[in-house]
Amino acid sequence: MVAMVLSYQNCSRVEFGDARTKLSMGGGGNGDGYEGKPGIWEHYTPQVCSDIGANGQPLPAKEIFLFASGNAQLVRENCVDLSPPQNLDPGQVQIVSGGATQILAFNGDSYTSVAGGDFAVVASQCPAGMSMRASPVRSNIFGDSQYLVDASPNWWIQPGLTSSLVGSMASLPAWEINRATVDSESWRRASQVLPLTADRLYSYTFYARAGTTDEVGINIWQCGVTYPCLPHMNVYLRLNLTTGVVETLDPSGTSSLSTAVRPFAGGTIVTVFFTPTGSFETDIGVMPFSATYIAPQNDSIVVTGFQLEEVSNYCE
Repeated sequence: MVAMVLSYQNCSRVEFGDARTKLSMGGGGNGDGYEGKPGIWEHYTPQVCSDIGANGQPLPAKEIFLFASGNAQLVRENCVDLSPPQNLDPGQVQIVSGGATQILAFNGDSYTSVAGGDFAVVASQCPAGMSMRASPVRSNIFGDSQYLVDASPNWWIQPGLTSSLVGSMASLPAWEINRATVDSESWRRASQVLPLTADRLYSYTFYARAGTTDEVGINIWQCGVTYPCLPHMNVYLRLNLTTGVVETLDPSGTSSLSTAVRPFAGGTIVTVFFTPTGSFETDIGVMPFSATYIAPQNDSIVVTGFQLEEVSNYCE
């Protein structure tokens, strides 16, 4: 018999005080290949990419990640995110003066540095029945939307998981969340702990693509009293990246819940709309989904571009 992951199984897993301490401490568990935040350099060619960013412009045809160590990776070419990325000889990559800006030169092409902000790529999405405000002011409640490592002061990569930079997705740094130990419980995830307010409609958006599994678990967990506790909110969703089907396993603690799944070249944009019924600190994250409580080792998914917004800021 297969044991499904039920809401009551989540009750004793997190003490929010410990989570915040872990977040502030940072530390290891980064997985292989992480060298700090990469600088993002983009190159646009006469070849116009079909995928459009949130700024209304096509995504770059080519992109390079440049690390403080001097190592560099070609992560995007011919409008396609490379998997795996191509490691470059540091001697082939040069920073040259471009007047008021610096230019990265590689293989006869010039690349311009970009900031890679929270809303550079993820397209705006409103729930059914609402439309985009004119010139909305976007504000991401998440910190470090694109750098999913314990070294970030914001992300908590729970024990039993690793997070590794594996190239790009939609021109953003892509992270493989891998279940590293054979006895890791299925609820362990990459997450942030954030204060949410009752009766406000939120949107939780991120990019995802399959790793060794195409099943993504999405968990929004809110504890109303001190540890140990019963969860006040325990939204738990199962997303199949191949079919785009979202299954709601637990909708507790919300007065509204809906999802939007949009295909993108090399990935999927996922948005969950929800309204908490209580005002508490909330653990929001993702994991490779498993239908069993003790989950298979080495299951992985690839994610990036996390956003959490109050819908009223940009929709009406």
